[in-house]
Amino acid sequence: MGLINTTVIYPLLTALVLIGSARALWKDQWATTRLYLVNIGLSFGFLVGYFSIHQGFSASHINSVDRLFFAVSIAGLTAFLFHIWITRLRRYLLMPPATFIILYVLISPLLFRLQLAEAVGFILGTLLIWTASGMVWTKISHSHISNTSYVVAALGSAIIISLDGSLLIGQMAGALTAAAGGWWLLNQTQKRHEPLGKANMVFLQLLLGAILTLAYFYAEVNLIALLLIAFIPFLYPVCQRAIAISGTTAPLLQSIVTGMISSIPVLMALWLVWPEQSLY
Repeated sequence: MGLINTTVIYPLLTALVLIGSARALWKDQWATTRLYLVNIGLSFGFLVGYFSIHQGFSASHINSVDRLFFAVSIAGLTAFLFHIWITRLRRYLLMPPATFIILYVLISPLLFRLQLAEAVGFILGTLLIWTASGMVWTKISHSHISNTSYVVAALGSAIIISLDGSLLIGQMAGALTAAAGGWWLLNQTQKRHEPLGKANMVFLQLLLGAILTLAYFYAEVNLIALLLIAFIPFLYPVCQRAIAISGTTAPLLQSIVTGMISSIPVLMALWLVWPEQSLY
């Protein structure tokens, strides 16, 4: 029960309370403020789960998973600056250094063991994947499809990382799922469905990217399985087409269609990491 509390219940309740408060305070002319409060809800929801898992940051600092705390802080600061910096150029100038710092904080011990060419190649490859998926996430940030597909991606990462690598990192992904799921759940109870917005999608994408990177380099989770999770946002055109074919206009039914399609890479990844002895 303690595992469920720290991984799901605490971050979900925190995100629901803070995001619900943001909704109550929201007025049309204060849309930017509302999204900023939503970001606080998502951030605190995840951090409550993180600190619950670590029992107040008590784990040894040589433990590589503790580096995720700094990555979360950097991602949160980046999302905050997205809200207060109006100029688009300034906003996008933030992303490369923020992403590089997060990447360096997470995997610097690994980079020190690699040759220079290998380290540079790895950094460029990872940045390319993160940038491509980030562009897709922000492109669909004005659609509720992004909310559903992100929750599925985070949930899939929690299950797969827990099975194939580290229960602790899997718990962090579970806390992220619960925080993002709080927004999705609250949206299902409202007549007016609202997307997360670009800044929040950037924040969430950085968090998920950090967890996937951490899982591969420190828990040696199957790389193909993690790439399948990272591929989920690229299914947006398929989800959009499936919704159009079904002709449904009900947001809940659209979310179900999106969830079913987004679950396909998760099931494929699950097949790759499922314990072989349990299949027979």
